[in-house]
Amino acid sequence: MSLARSDRHERSPQNRAALHNMLMATKLLVELSEEDKSLIPTCVVRLMERHGVPKKKRASLLAETLGLSRVNGYRRLSGAYQMPMDEVAVIAKRFGEPLNKVLAPVLTVGMEPALMQVSEMRIPCLVELGPPAGPPFSCDFVALGAPGNWVIVPATGIPIQAREVQRLLITCESKSSSTGGSMSEE
Repeated sequence: MSLARSDRHERSPQNRAALHNMLMATKLLVELSEEDKSLIPTCVVRLMERHGVPKKKRASLLAETLGLSRVNGYRRLSGAYQMPMDEVAVIAKRFGEPLNKVLAPVLTVGMEPALMQVSEMRIPCLVELGPPAGPPFSCDFVALGAPGNWVIVPATGIPIQAREVQRLLITCESKSSSTGGSMSEE
């Protein structure tokens, strides 16, 4: 019996490695504090609000999506039980939103807007900056400018004092105004 074309493709060593790297790239690269983790249920509730899930149906929908009892769904939404990151990822996927968008209220705490210089392009981003420092820098990127006008550039070759970039968040959002499917109360 021969393998289907997609099975052969996924099982080749090169493609397995690429898949592993893609999965690793989707993982969060920041550690969340206990205070940040306590905000995760609020992020999930906001996700459900954006998609029109009625308040009375949220715990049931969460439980159904995660394979839990309704009571455990309610406990996660209320914050009585901590919601693991893999569960948040499943919920985000259910609604067709990237994990970073769902967790934006948590991930962007302490960050400020900036523009990242890439060749001739300036890409909007959010950054968390360290104190001013001089060369040689201990990080890959630095911020030049002032609050509200930060420009992020590679740290190599910068001969002046700058702010080191501690965290950098770039999101690629589609230009369409579609919000995906919604659920109405019926």
